[in-house]
Amino acid sequence: GALAMEWHPDDTGLAGQQQNYVALASKVQDSTQSLSDAGLEFEVAGLFWDGGADARNPEEAITYERNLRQLIASVREDFANDPNMPFVIGRSHIGISVRPNRPHWEIVRAAQVAVAEEDPFGAWADGDDLPTKAFDDPHYNATGQLGIGRRMANAYQRIADADPLLFCNSDSM
Repeated sequence: GALAMEWHPDDTGLAGQQQNYVALASKVQDSTQSLSDAGLEFEVAGLFWDGGADARNPEEAITYERNLRQLIASVREDFANDPNMPFVIGRSHIGISVRPNRPHWEIVRAAQVAVAEEDPFGAWADGDDLPTKAFDDPHYNATGQLGIGRRMANAYQRIADADPLLFCNSDSM
């Protein structure tokens, strides 16, 4: 869903729909409570983001960078209580031949890269060469999903390797 409408922590979402941030918070709470109840130690160690639906709307594309920064800050505070929690962005994919017809995608893609590169605990992964469901479809097929997943995991590992204090306890992995 769009960052501007469905992922803002203070928003209640569209009529008749549960707002995505609220739903995420509920799932994280349920999961962490289950882990605590089982006596397991854990930490929320990162955010993986692969969303660019705001590119469909010029107003949302323009505010995407600000909204993405807000989402990352909120997740860091609400779920990890760590302003340096790592995050990895899977840069939105779009077919090369249709990019000139979708200028708002380039605004969102540039914002994804800027947010990741300006944060020492941020990274982004490129999947433009990975296969999609159909020609110029921005959604990956199964092979593309596995590929972007590997690239995002590798980007996350580079952040972790750059700051060994992130993983001082190997039991947490």
